[in-house]
Amino acid sequence: MRKNNQDDVEKRSQCDKRIYIAGPIFSKHQRHFLANLVNELCRESKLDKDKDFFLPHRDAGLATVKNRKKNFDYDVKALLNARIVIAWLDGQDVDSGTAVELGIAQGINEGINENQSKKKTIPKKKIFGLLTDETPNWLH
Repeated sequence: MRKNNQDDVEKRSQCDKRIYIAGPIFSKHQRHFLANLVNELCRESKLDKDKDFFLPHRDAGLATVKNRKKNFDYDVKALLNARIVIAWLDGQDVDSGTAVELGIAQGINEGINENQSKKKTIPKKKIFGLLTDETPNWLH
């Protein structure tokens, strides 16, 4: 039982990162692409990949039927704390999980605008979309 509590503490600390990376994480290729994106951003910005970037599959773990609520809560907490959200938007349609993450981030921003008098400090998010495939969908 102690290991589970220790894991929870470690995961909670993972939620205090500046940049949230959103994107599909269903395949090894997708997870590898997002990890490489973080590596490239670190190389260019001199930020630390572990301290500054939240990758849901790395920091909260892959969701299972047993832990999906806990993972979702970690992801939301990370979105609350992030200052920047970068979303990978390639594909025929935007990934449904990525769309949810973007919606939460935007909802947080709108809530901040409506509730600026509250004492709780939630940073306003800068939201960026990333497209790596510039081929129009109708050509596929």
